[in-house]
Amino acid sequence: MAHFALAGELFQIEDFVGGVDSFERGLAFMVPSPRLYPPYVAALTALGRADAALAVIDGLGDVPSENADILVERGCALSQLKRSSEACRDLRRALSMNPHSPKAALALTALLIEQKDWHGLIELAQDQLKEGSVSCPLVHGKIVGLIGLGRVEEAMRLTDFSTFVSVQIIEPPAEFSDLHAFNAALSADLTSASKIRLSDVPRLRLTGGVQVEDLEHDSSPAMFALMAILRREVDNYVGRSTGLRAEVLHGLLPAVTELRAWALLLGPDDTQDSHYHLNSSVAGVYYVDAPEAVLSDESDAGCLAIPSEIKAIAPSAVRFIKPVPGRLVLFPGYIPHRTVATRTKERRVSIAFDVLAAHPLQ
Repeated sequence: MAHFALAGELFQIEDFVGGVDSFERGLAFMVPSPRLYPPYVAALTALGRADAALAVIDGLGDVPSENADILVERGCALSQLKRSSEACRDLRRALSMNPHSPKAALALTALLIEQKDWHGLIELAQDQLKEGSVSCPLVHGKIVGLIGLGRVEEAMRLTDFSTFVSVQIIEPPAEFSDLHAFNAALSADLTSASKIRLSDVPRLRLTGGVQVEDLEHDSSPAMFALMAILRREVDNYVGRSTGLRAEVLHGLLPAVTELRAWALLLGPDDTQDSHYHLNSSVAGVYYVDAPEAVLSDESDAGCLAIPSEIKAIAPSAVRFIKPVPGRLVLFPGYIPHRTVATRTKERRVSIAFDVLAAHPLQ
């Protein structure tokens, strides 16, 4: 089992070559539980070995028909092989088995976007809503579908800054004298030698910079306090919503949730490309430190650009938020955003996080 455990860790950081090698070493000794196969076949597909992924899945006999996660991976492999109709079939079956599968929704949405099936994207979102399942991939797909059909104003409503983005300065925890002391303690936690640092993983969408991965909730008193603050403010953000924001967020985020956080350490020319958090419900960023020059000038240097540019949506809709230490920004994960380079020598430090909806097993 040690080989499979190591493979799981390697898959988490997208070391697909190492993960596949470790998993296949484990296969030489035993046949693992079907639940361990999805990350393995996903890694094969990510490495361009979709044929091999399909062969593994087909070798599992009747398991795919009973396991939504494996069925999703079959759909992803078929999609890579341009067998689109079969891929759509399997992904729709996976969604019928588990309406709350974000990967199934994301993969099916991507296929429909590729096919420019604008009506299909909107119908998919509506069908899943009837199943009591709203997810960021589905809302993203609906936005793309609306734009594709020329219904831009409806799409813009779902990415409107004033409706969906919350910006505030938090109060420091009682055990810290002020925000400066609190953020200094967080910085000490983030720079500890025990942290895992990544700089070249494709999913980071970074131009330079470092991502700090292992933000355990109890790694320090400061981190423990921050996680409690984030949970409370997410509850307030969702619970106090009204109108369209309430309609969207109450579907995206059931009461039971999980919070996953990481840190970004960005230097002078480091940026983060436009991206989404489609596996999350609510996403957010807390600013720990930023160069004084960035905070005092009037440019967009070091800013969070949100929503970042979307085809057919006016550039004037984009807002630029300064990375003021102590500032917390919350928004639905489907809203695209990016980070502008600081253009100074000092480092910009932030903690980003996803709030994941925890659904009952299907």
